[in-house]
This record gives sequence, C-alpha cells and structure tokens, in this order.
Amino acid sequence: MIRRLEHIYLRSAFWIFTLSGLSKTVLLLSKNPALVTTQDPVFSYLSMQQVLLVATLLEFAVAMCVVSIVDFVWKGVAILGVSWGLVFYRLGLTIAGWNMPCNCLGNIPQLLSPHADRLVDKILEVILIYFLLAGNALWIRRLVSRSAGQLNDQTVAEEKQSQGSSRL
Repeated sequence: MIRRLEHIYLRSAFWIFTLSGLSKTVLLLSKNPALVTTQDPVFSYLSMQQVLLVATLLEFAVAMCVVSIVDFVWKGVAILGVSWGLVFYRLGLTIAGWNMPCNCLGNIPQLLSPHADRLVDKILEVILIYFLLAGNALWIRRLVSRSAGQLNDQTVAEEKQSQGSSRL
C-alpha cells in the first residue's frame, strides 16, 4: 500500500513539475517586455524573467530526478527541496506586500478566464501543501524504515524492479 502511495506521489510530482515548467517556458518564449523590466518582489536584484527561468530549470530538474534516480529518498529530497523553496518564496511575496497571484503558471490562468488567477493561485497552494505533507510523511517513513533495518534485500530488489517498469 505504501509503495503504491509513493508511486502515485512520484508520478503526480513528475507531471505537475513538468507541466508547470512547460507553462513557464511558454511565458518566457512569449517575449513579454514586462518580464524583463519588472523586478521580482522577493529577489529585487533579478527581473521576473530571470526568476522564472531559474524556477523553470529547477522544475525540469526535479522532474528528471523523479524519473532517473532509483532511490526514493533522493527523489524526495529533490521534490521537498523545491517545495520548501516555494514556501519560502511565497512567504517572501507576502512579506514584500505582493497582492497579486503568483504567475507560476504563466499565461494559462488568463487563457482560462480573466478572473481565474486567484483560483489557480489557491489550487497551486493546495498542490504545494500536498507535496509537503505527503512528501514529508513518505520520506520520513522511508528514512525510519531504513534506519530500523526494515528494508531487506528483497524489498530493495522489488523497488528497483518497480522503478524500472514504472518509468514515466
């Protein structure tokens, strides 16, 4: 059962990070002049374009880690590392007084509806909470199992086999 939850978590992380990275790529390729001239509210020495580029690269890197690394613990480190980074970035937005929705998904919310920005922003917050709660729970459970010596050679072999057959 836990292995199935881990598989669902990893698959959803792969697709969410990939789609988010693709939406940012579309926004970056749109050559919107406001992205170049607008300073990021958290990293005021960077433009929005530069921050979106870094975020895009991080999201694609996490998606690649999820499909290429065998060990669940390191996959969890990649997902949770970026997720916690997003939490602190959103906290920085709040401290900076940023009242607008995060443009994490580029122009997609505006394509859906002119008023979809806030709804999409709330959905992204729920996804972030999901990454943090489920990821921390599964990751801690795996670390405790390892330290208690509960993962035997058969379990490790099953893990490797399931990773090989579940490439996304």
